[in-house]
Amino acid sequence: MAPLDLSDFDLQRRSDAREILRQAGTCLQNPIMQAVLASLQGKALILDRNRQAVAANRSLLEELGLEGSSSIQGYRPGEILQCSHVREGLAGCGTSEACTRCGALLAILASQAEESSIARECWMTGGSGGHQAREFACRATRIRLGDDPFTVFVLQDISAEKRRDALEQIFLHDLNNALQGLQTWSEILGHPGVAHDRAIKRIQAITSRIRQEVRCQRVLLDAEQGTLTLHQEILEPVTLLQELSGFFVGHPKATGKRLHTECLSLLPLYTDRTLLMRILTNGTLNALEATPVDGEVRVSYDLEERHPTFSIHNDQPIPVQAQGRVFQRCFSTKAPRGRGLGTYSMKLLGEDYLGGRLTLSSDADSGTSFTLVLPAG
Repeated sequence: MAPLDLSDFDLQRRSDAREILRQAGTCLQNPIMQAVLASLQGKALILDRNRQAVAANRSLLEELGLEGSSSIQGYRPGEILQCSHVREGLAGCGTSEACTRCGALLAILASQAEESSIARECWMTGGSGGHQAREFACRATRIRLGDDPFTVFVLQDISAEKRRDALEQIFLHDLNNALQGLQTWSEILGHPGVAHDRAIKRIQAITSRIRQEVRCQRVLLDAEQGTLTLHQEILEPVTLLQELSGFFVGHPKATGKRLHTECLSLLPLYTDRTLLMRILTNGTLNALEATPVDGEVRVSYDLEERHPTFSIHNDQPIPVQAQGRVFQRCFSTKAPRGRGLGTYSMKLLGEDYLGGRLTLSSDADSGTSFTLVLPAG
């Protein structure tokens, strides 16, 4: 499929209310269209030439808590589903910079241009709370009723499927990190003159870490099945930071770089050790990967307004155009191609499982900081 030139479309143009009502009548009074809406699997909208809804199927209306289509008529898909980027555009859904990458918009426009059925995937953040992330398989099909062109737009929520796939990749990603460290220390152990006691301790520590990774994956699978019970315990922040530092001793990504940890509060925290260490390890690894030789990564712990707070900082900024996508699954700022799972898993585990809040701040003057604020004990 050839890339679309969005300049060929007037993305801001809208139909007026009278035209919307006329087209809605054309659709809802047509027996063929009624049968189409009744038979579609998933959430479906009938859109006019300007991507505005004139009708919806029962599945979508029930999710929105609506009795009929009149409440959504004239609105575009992102406006109906409360996409967070709607407010960024000059004319709502489809007009922001982020919309140029939206699979739903691209499917609809390609369907209009090619008079065919086009399938894409769409990542959408929004919902009533403004932070719910969902992934959809969407299909746009161009049809005509008389002289009026319409688009049948169908969404299938594939968030759970994608989430399970991502969790599997996260597990393999983190297991590989641990195995890298194990291989490094195993090779060091074979060098003459090496302090064997130190190498053995590091191998034992990494082996323990691998066991934790396996347990953590079991925890995440239980969470997907709704049977997760977190193993929360009282943790000493100094011990956690020491364990984090130890993990990166001899790690290939830390070669020639400094990892500085600082415990600004000695008060303990109450959370799941395995999930927290995975978040801190992934965040520190990402920071080290972004840091040049002779550079420094700083990890700190403090208690802010009774909330245990971890911060991971490096001096390299993330490009402004990439910051809004950092927490998306499989998005990476690394060249030529990164895994894009580290920051995604930090957000997933820190917020969905530990109940905290993970934020990013990044600019050319201050560098980049990821801050995890956990619930107050």
